[in-house]
Amino acid sequence: MTSGHRACGSGHTREESGRRVAAVFIGTEIALVSLVHSMRLIALALLLGGVLAPSVAAAKEPFVEGQTWGLEVGLGLGWVGDSSAYTRTLETFGFEDKHGCCWDPGAPRFRFSGAVERIVLPYFSVLLQTNLLDRQKWYRDSGLGEDDVFAWSSWTLDVQARAFLPVRKWFRVYAQFGVGPTFTGSRLYVQTTADAEQTKYREVDVGYNVAGLGGLELSSKHAGFFVQGGYFYSPSPKNRFGDAHQSGGGILLFGLSGHFGRPL
Repeated sequence: MTSGHRACGSGHTREESGRRVAAVFIGTEIALVSLVHSMRLIALALLLGGVLAPSVAAAKEPFVEGQTWGLEVGLGLGWVGDSSAYTRTLETFGFEDKHGCCWDPGAPRFRFSGAVERIVLPYFSVLLQTNLLDRQKWYRDSGLGEDDVFAWSSWTLDVQARAFLPVRKWFRVYAQFGVGPTFTGSRLYVQTTADAEQTKYREVDVGYNVAGLGGLELSSKHAGFFVQGGYFYSPSPKNRFGDAHQSGGGILLFGLSGHFGRPL
């Protein structure tokens, strides 16, 4: 091997090492941001607990008459960063994020949430919750007709612990924290010749997520309405270079809830 080749190889090695170190620092910074948001929600819950404790003590009946099972379905908006190591790699390979003439890349995106709740103590419950996080579609001129398309969508499946304060039997505030896997399905459609159909590739990336959420709920005995907000940290999907995309970010949901089951 010539000295030129060795120098070239050394340069690529340093560049790759630099990218990995930068990715570690970025990931650590995002994780710290997630922790700060979660701690703020916990502090808010504690503050509300101190302010509302007299009301809780005065309430003669538990929330929704102490029913132990709940269902929640929410729709809303989420905010993610408009650039990441993952999306910059897509740009390197010629893909573009075409939102349309009137869409800001940093604008909020659609979010969905569904959960099953089990109250295990008077002011504590456990939930199995799924959330739709980021969805994106990128395009590249194939030069052979239809554009090449790369798209993905990320879903979570979390176990969440919720602490709540029943201010009245029909009204409660809560804070919750959860962890679980993130499943990101990606699809690549590539035009290889002018005559043939697009070649399709599919794969699933399994990552993780950490979530801190807070909300309030108003409910009759069996049906109610809730507002929920918080933050998800979810470094998924990842490509084969080790570049990750933060599919989480801030979230704000409005939804319907249902309650049933015998009291504790």
